[in-house]
Amino acid sequence: MKLGKLQGAWIQSLKKNPERQMSSQLGNGAPKCYTACCLGELHIVHHKLSKKKLPFDNGALRDGKHGTILGNSWRKYALRDSSGAFKTPVMLEDKDEKCVSLANMNDRGVTWTQIAEYVENNLDNVFTESI
Repeated sequence: MKLGKLQGAWIQSLKKNPERQMSSQLGNGAPKCYTACCLGELHIVHHKLSKKKLPFDNGALRDGKHGTILGNSWRKYALRDSSGAFKTPVMLEDKDEKCVSLANMNDRGVTWTQIAEYVENNLDNVFTESI
């Protein structure tokens, strides 16, 4: 699988902006000053590339009417489910348990830089197609 435009832009954003990383929710803040989980950053990068207004509502990053979870957008991002489930669980070097999704990685303290590097080297385990 080749890296698609959105996937490449997302990976670059994760590497460039690690200070934005947060856990346990899609995102928080305002369009110019926010924190997000890695999936929230994917949602934001999609909106930026599409030149759409960033989906913040009362300080929370939203996915339409679905609240602060990744609602149904995961389908358009070529993910396996709303948590970014992996095709095969991943054992990380410094963790005792397997990670089963991008959300799981993010919430266990894997940095955005590490997530970006993992995704870049394992596209088929993360995405169903290039986008």
